[in-house]
Amino acid sequence: MKKWVVAYSILTALYAFFSYGFVLPNLILSQNSLYMQFQWWMWDHIFVVPAVRVAGFLTLVILMWCVYLLLLKTLSTTRLTGKKILLLVALIIASLLFSYNALSADVFNYIFNAKMLTQLGSNPHVQTAFDFPAEPMLNFMHNAHSPAPYGYAWTFLSSPFYFLGLGKFILQWLAMKLAALLSFALTGFVLYKMIGKNNQKRWWLVAFLLNPLIILEFISNLHNDLWMMGLGLLSLYLIKLKTTFPRPLLIIFSFLSLLISINIKFATIIFLPVWLWFIFGAKIKSSLTNKTFLSLINLKEKYLWDILAIVFFLPLLLPRSQQFLPWYLSWSLVFLPLMNNKWLRLALICFSASSLLRYLPWLFHSGYLSEQRTLETAITFGASLVFFLIVYFIDKLKLNHARRQN
Repeated sequence: MKKWVVAYSILTALYAFFSYGFVLPNLILSQNSLYMQFQWWMWDHIFVVPAVRVAGFLTLVILMWCVYLLLLKTLSTTRLTGKKILLLVALIIASLLFSYNALSADVFNYIFNAKMLTQLGSNPHVQTAFDFPAEPMLNFMHNAHSPAPYGYAWTFLSSPFYFLGLGKFILQWLAMKLAALLSFALTGFVLYKMIGKNNQKRWWLVAFLLNPLIILEFISNLHNDLWMMGLGLLSLYLIKLKTTFPRPLLIIFSFLSLLISINIKFATIIFLPVWLWFIFGAKIKSSLTNKTFLSLINLKEKYLWDILAIVFFLPLLLPRSQQFLPWYLSWSLVFLPLMNNKWLRLALICFSASSLLRYLPWLFHSGYLSEQRTLETAITFGASLVFFLIVYFIDKLKLNHARRQN
């Protein structure tokens, strides 16, 4: 196990180094002479050479996936304690805390929206960055033409991290890294508490936390989706929590957690009927007499998390999702430790691998082009189907071999 942990840690460190090849030339993170020499070298050898960007990213991602799968294989026979999971994850993601958000500029919007609210006295959900033409951040921001696409809860939640930056951009950027790390920790902690002492589910928790798509999108690219999903799961966990804490207060805290979650990115409105069922479901079931209907309800409860994973996946197919943005897959992947269906789990893992490959056209062209949407979709769904078929046939071969042995 140790050699694969070391190998994965080395690869994440190499990715952190490689990521600085994507810093825009009009974004100076530091005036330090040594840093500037390093940054100029990265601009000359990576930023301006599409083939190097694509080959470097593809090589690192393939190697990360190979080591990730080998690590999971060795962990399948290991007893996973909370401390072991924490140490394992910390060692592998540590270097990504120093990486650049190479695949997304969203974090700059988080910073500027917080600045509009706290410093410029403006509403980022009404006004846009273009309303402040003298703002230096316009040089490297994306989507500066539109108001904040997130709920008010995210704007208020991100503002304290903006204050931690003490008015300096580099510190504000690092503070947003802290915010991303906290969302990752929150989601992992809630899932750990929800699955209890089941070692197989803990293995799936590690499979989620160390998934290359998850660590790159949330520890390196700093997306905010895990705040939404972590708080949503927390609301469901609190409803089910058996404690001496007064139940009415627990329900209030649970509802507030769900409300904040919904007001970050709205997708967790899906949790609302589940939340209501967790409160009133037992009474409803006790009043039912039809055995067939009760059997259907029990079956639904058994596969609740599998159903939710599918339901959260479906919006990714809509035009509003801009044809399946990779980090949105976290909405379904977060259920990996809770689900029961093996093949649905494996399908999601395959999608997470192909979703990272979706970046290849974007890396080559240094941005999204409308004519490459078809290619991106073909990569996402075509590669995931190939990966799934490979896994399926390997599983069948193992099963046939085991039968012959018996």
